[in-house]
Amino acid sequence: MFASIFILAFSVGALLYWARYACLTVLRGERSAEEIARLAEANRLEFQRARKLLEAGADLASCDSLRDSLRHDFLALTYLLRYAATLHVGRYSNEERLLVVDFHLMRVLYRATRALSPRTARYALLEMASILEYFAAVMNRRMAAFAARMIQV
Repeated sequence: MFASIFILAFSVGALLYWARYACLTVLRGERSAEEIARLAEANRLEFQRARKLLEAGADLASCDSLRDSLRHDFLALTYLLRYAATLHVGRYSNEERLLVVDFHLMRVLYRATRALSPRTARYALLEMASILEYFAAVMNRRMAAFAARMIQV
């Protein structure tokens, strides 16, 4: 009985470690800051401003408003990813699904650590902003590919 519980706990821990490592690996990929900025400006998204404020050491009182703006941007970008300029309308790639889950986990982490550890809460918001930057880069690549495909037709 003990061995089964140990194996189950170890397997769950290994799965969580793999998922976390996969998220961080995806987020470390190349992204063009200029293209992300253009997409953010065109869609009035705030995640780049939020990142700058967090990196500059925004106070904890303003973090709640940054969290709300990141949530709004998340809703906008995930909508665009699912329904705009894509062949697979209504579906996410595996990386996108993993990052959607990670975004929600970072929201929970922010709420849990906001009062106890401002540093950890700020880290959660920074990772949420990184996820949104990744989504913006993916959206930009999809729109460019879609435009190129339309020109060829």
